[in-house]
Formats: sequence, structure tokens, C-alpha cells
Amino acid sequence: MAPAIFIPYLFFKTSRTYYILRGNEKIGLIKDLKIQNAGLPAVRILGRHLKPTTEFVQNFGIFATQNVLNLHLNQLKDLASLGEISLDVKLRDGFHILRGHDAFWGIGLVKEGTRLISYLSNSVKKIIDSL
Repeated sequence: MAPAIFIPYLFFKTSRTYYILRGNEKIGLIKDLKIQNAGLPAVRILGRHLKPTTEFVQNFGIFATQNVLNLHLNQLKDLASLGEISLDVKLRDGFHILRGHDAFWGIGLVKEGTRLISYLSNSVKKIIDSL
């Protein structure tokens, strides 16, 4: 994603999550508070890996320039119901933004280049199933 997109936002980090919050001129009033969380959960810290949240992907996925995987509807449905599918192309291992059927759905984990493992939320799986 282009860094300029995030200029109006602030990021807060907890032990396991980065939150994104739209900045404003009064944010300095809370600088001395110990903040547990604020704004939209953007990225979760999973061991040594960073995993974007579904909410973040649905709001900012349109600006992504890397690791965006376009899936056909039948692939989305299979991924949602089976939890894992094989890909026809070899991709770089790691988290990928799942796009298809004119929407950003969430995140999948590519392993061994061709295995796509679902990290879709249950609510997103239900929506995909109803398409």
C-alpha cells in the first residue's frame, strides 16, 4: 500500500495488535493516558508474522499493491467450506489478501506456494456460502 494513504492516521500498538485511528488536532489531549486499544484493529502479531485483520482488509484492501490474490467465486466457496484449497499458480508463502466477486473478503495463508489456507471469519464464510 502506498504510505501516503496513511498520512491522516495514527497507529497504536499493544502486545499483539496494531490499531489504526484517524488523527485529529485534539489527539495530544490523551498522550499521557495508558491506552489499551483504540480505533480499528489493523494487524495482529502472530509469532514472527504480521496478519492484517479482516476489517482492515475490507476497508483498505483496495489500496493494496502486493499479495492480493484474485479468486473465482467457486474458489472462494471451496475455500470457505473446506478451509483449504490448492492453487493453480505458485505464489510466495505468507498472508495474502483475498479478493473476488467484486469484494475484499479477508486473508488467506499461502504455504508451499500452492496451498491456500483460509483465515476467513465465520461471518464472512456465511456470506460467501450464500452467494
